[in-house]
Amino acid sequence: PPTCCQLVIMVEEEKLSREQKRKRYWLQQLKKESKEKSLKKKNAKCEDEEMVTEKTEDEIQEEKDNTNEKKRRYLLFVGNLPYSASCDDVMQHFTRRGVKVTEVRLLTKKGTQESRGCCFLEFQNSKQQQNALKFHRTKFSGRQINIEVTCGGGGKGEERRTKIKKRNEKFFEKYETKKASEKAKLK
Repeated sequence: PPTCCQLVIMVEEEKLSREQKRKRYWLQQLKKESKEKSLKKKNAKCEDEEMVTEKTEDEIQEEKDNTNEKKRRYLLFVGNLPYSASCDDVMQHFTRRGVKVTEVRLLTKKGTQESRGCCFLEFQNSKQQQNALKFHRTKFSGRQINIEVTCGGGGKGEERRTKIKKRNEKFFEKYETKKASEKAKLK
């Protein structure tokens, strides 16, 4: 009969072989999944090539925004809201004006959940964000609201301030050039 030490060694070898089998199984599963994904991508490319159609500027911009969607969030800060405003009120204010807001985050006081008079709006793409910026200094429940471009993350650091300042400048440059080109078209 095997000794106690021999039994321990046999059990340890059996454990190792089980772990190796598990690893081998999961590696095979990962390989299968990656092959399936690559086939799906190839098939999708083939379908895209077959369906070549002309796209409008808006569709092209939306596709660009969607590809950058993971990299960039489209946020605006809205200030000077009435304290009685709810997320639904803010959402309705913008949807009535043709702006699609994905999410409204109303800032509240910690203990009471009472509104602090400001919120963040998130959009699907830059076009919707630009449309919402047009409503800067408009009336909301009798108060003149302020709308500004912001970047996620919070904080008051110098780096964040410069980042926000650059985004605001970039947005207003785009807005001014677009406005100027529209005026030129009218003349």
